[in-house]
Amino acid sequence: MLTTTPSPAQAFDETDGEIFTALKNARRRYVLDV
Repeated sequence: MLTTTPSPAQAFDETDGEIFTALKNARRRYVLDV
């Protein structure tokens, strides 16, 4: 993440990060509900 130039790999990493965050939040919500 040191490079400032947008690249397909960086865009994929950002999208993967968002998906991971969503999954982590969903898992936390599931654990709290149960």
